[in-house]
Amino acid sequence: MRAHAINLLAWEFFTTPANISVAESYLHQARGIDIGALCAANGGEPIVGYARTDWRALTRHLLRHGVTDHELLELDLAQPSRNGDLIDTYRGRLIVPVLRDHGRIDGFIGRDTTGDPRAPKYRNPTRTPTFDKSTALYRPTHHGLDRGANVVVVEGALDALAIAAAAARGGELSMFAPATTSGVTVSAVQAQAVLALHPKPPVIAMDGDRAGREGTDRWLRALCVERERPALVTRLPDGVDPAEWLQREGVSGLGAFDRRGCIGVTTDVPRPALPGRDLVRICFDQPGEPVRRVLNVLTPLAMRLREGAARELIDQAEREMTIRGWNPRGEFAQSVRDAIGNARRQAAAAPLHRAPASRESRSELSAETPRPDAHQVA
Repeated sequence: MRAHAINLLAWEFFTTPANISVAESYLHQARGIDIGALCAANGGEPIVGYARTDWRALTRHLLRHGVTDHELLELDLAQPSRNGDLIDTYRGRLIVPVLRDHGRIDGFIGRDTTGDPRAPKYRNPTRTPTFDKSTALYRPTHHGLDRGANVVVVEGALDALAIAAAAARGGELSMFAPATTSGVTVSAVQAQAVLALHPKPPVIAMDGDRAGREGTDRWLRALCVERERPALVTRLPDGVDPAEWLQREGVSGLGAFDRRGCIGVTTDVPRPALPGRDLVRICFDQPGEPVRRVLNVLTPLAMRLREGAARELIDQAEREMTIRGWNPRGEFAQSVRDAIGNARRQAAAAPLHRAPASRESRSELSAETPRPDAHQVA
């Protein structure tokens, strides 16, 4: 596709040796992110680039390579100035590419490096023939994952980059798959894309501020409420994002995003936790009868979790319901147990009510048969 070829030309310009040097220096000095090990694990391919502060550096480069004014505007690589001349869209920014299958570049995310208060921190493309922010998912690399890996949903591109870089330095790159929508919003397409990365429950690790808390709720609605899939939440200290956390804690700070061994552990250090209380709060924020809504949310999640994790999820929800005055004499807890028991009996009995399948169709039918699909959180 012509648009992908032009994006590749732009990426080659952003990743000249001089531009890579500026990008890596900014990451190391300003954010404490060392991507050396990550680049090595990526076969030496560039992970980040840099857009100069020149007004027309990229525009001139692409025009010399036969790219037209219309194509520059269509791909949001240039924009018209006040006098009508084309100027670069990305200036003075760290550049990361949003990749799809086979390494094709759909677009670029630019993180401001100038500190200019008038400049937005991040610059995403407008909608282009290859990029749609409502469906895009940035991952620093597309490496293979271990069977127990952690998909970590973060807010910003540098947060994802920091987690991947720390994992590479610690020799655990296959255990972490950070991803971001470049913000705190999530679409149905993005939620499904995150779930498709790995069968284990993802970890939501937004920034420790109000916007991050609101983003966490959006992801819990998208994953747990709308798609009935378990997820965990990491809550960082107020005002701290994942990149800042790892800058302070180093590789050991990866524990804040590691699902392994988190169930039943009480600690002051941030760790992934099941969101039972959050889900109750989210259900109460919606109109209608809250108890039935909480039961409808918790039951399919508990069915997908191992026994210990399911018990912790329910215990959290019960505590929140008690605080809200909706668990007199333990009635809510008993209702949850009854609902889960009924769901398990129905799932176990479902194959008994189906007509016998032929040998050729049996595997397909089995895949369609609803069964408890237990996911071990730890």
